[in-house]
Amino acid sequence: MPTQAVDATIAECLAQAQSDSLEVRISALTTLSALTRLSSHNRDLLAHSQHALPLLLGLCHSDPTLPLALSVLLHLSLNPNLKQPLAAVPGFVPRLKSLVLSPSASTQAAKFAASLICSLAMHDKNKAPLGVAGAVRTVVDALGCSAARPHVLSSLAELVQFHGNCTLAVGAGAVPVLVRILGGPAEDLGATCVVVLARMARFEEGIQAIRQVEGVVGALVDCLRRGCMASKQSAMEVLARLLEESDELMREAAGRDDFSSLLADLSIGGSTKLREKAGLLMKMMESSDLDWDVEGKPARGGNSMRLDGERRDDGASVACKNTSTADGSPPLHYTKQ
Repeated sequence: MPTQAVDATIAECLAQAQSDSLEVRISALTTLSALTRLSSHNRDLLAHSQHALPLLLGLCHSDPTLPLALSVLLHLSLNPNLKQPLAAVPGFVPRLKSLVLSPSASTQAAKFAASLICSLAMHDKNKAPLGVAGAVRTVVDALGCSAARPHVLSSLAELVQFHGNCTLAVGAGAVPVLVRILGGPAEDLGATCVVVLARMARFEEGIQAIRQVEGVVGALVDCLRRGCMASKQSAMEVLARLLEESDELMREAAGRDDFSSLLADLSIGGSTKLREKAGLLMKMMESSDLDWDVEGKPARGGNSMRLDGERRDDGASVACKNTSTADGSPPLHYTKQ
């Protein structure tokens, strides 16, 4: 559709969106949503139309038009050049926060609102203002109860990349909630949780908060066993930071039945970064004050996690027995000779 024709359609829809007739308002918003779904050019035309953004925000306060108005705003937020102007619209972020937390808001409206926070947070210059406006506290509070939890987690993943927002998330109690979700049955949510934890672990207050949560090592090791490649990589990043400063957590991880063989498998068959992290963890365990029995479990003594027939402190030797994994790479298992 030529630009002139789109301009005319947009102007007509904006006029109709102010009609007293609900049917006319819904029809106008449906047309605007269709125009902006796939076309970045149409999004720019709508966003720069006079009074368009305040009008769309106003329609977010009326239940019948709320989902459609939010869908149009979400489409607009996909344009990188529109993320800052949208975040700066007076009252917009507070309205999104209230929708995410409101028990009376529909699931669809809460999902749109959380998705909008996530989209706006993708612009680096929006991260700090969103944190100051209370978006971090909102998404953390919504983790425990919101029907839009996957969208809320995505928002948090974007927000905590800014150091100040990580501090806010820790203060709001995000870490124990994230670990609890990670250890739960919902693997799709757990995958996002471990990404958020890895991003928080880059900052000192983040890793300190993670270290204090009981059961976090077990949850991360389980993620190494059953997660997707990206989840395993994030879990490995967090584990490396946790274990490098704590012998107690090192012993807890090593006490897991298959931890040593799991690391050996990942050091061979994982992605490049995952192999590097697995190798680093193995070296950390070798240089620790833990000794290893023939089943790969820690025992007090020297610092031996030896492979390829190297001697143990008790005179026994450890040999590597090769079996086949799904990808054909040989995991390492320890047998006493």
